[in-house]
Amino acid sequence: MLDSTFKVQFERPVSFFGLLRSGFVKKEIDIAVFTPNLSEKYAFELKFPQSGQHPERMFKACQDICFLEQLRYAC
Repeated sequence: MLDSTFKVQFERPVSFFGLLRSGFVKKEIDIAVFTPNLSEKYAFELKFPQSGQHPERMFKACQDICFLEQLRYAC
């Protein structure tokens, strides 16, 4: 029987999931949700623009999308 308990961790490095750190636009996943046996893995990237940082956050949001696409094709 599979254990359906998920773990949630913040700022988890991609190497935790057996991926090489080189080649990714970022090195850490903001929020990682996974089963103990790593049969299911989910990555979440979050942005919160603070006053006057909208252009910078827009760039970072695009960078996060690129990072998630890289993760998707690496797994």
